Amino acid sequence: MFLFLLIAPLVAWYFAAPGVIVHYPKETPDELRLIWNTHDQITRQRMLPGEATSEFGHVFPDKNFFMVFFWWTDRGLRKCIDITPKRWATIDIYLDRLVGSISKKHLLRLLPV
Repeated sequence: MFLFLLIAPLVAWYFAAPGVIVHYPKETPDELRLIWNTHDQITRQRMLPGEATSEFGHVFPDKNFFMVFFWWTDRGLRKCIDITPKRWATIDIYLDRLVGSISKKHLLRLLPV
């Protein structure tokens, strides 16, 4: 019982934090370089074709909370998107295989209502 009381808050905290997952198609020839900026916490990564990356937001975000995802290839293509995830939700973003942009089908789900 004690172990349950110790682990339960950690599990609840994990599932309460909003998350964003970015998928990079395996048909793409280029390695992707990316930067996550989650409320001024910077994370730099590389992503190979067919991989995905994720970042979690704050459980109790204030009105100034933001997440920005920057990505580019060695060919010089540079793009970014500002993401505001909702609490208890995970957003999946699928990058387009040809130009590294977000497909229009998934972009409509990201726009604020």
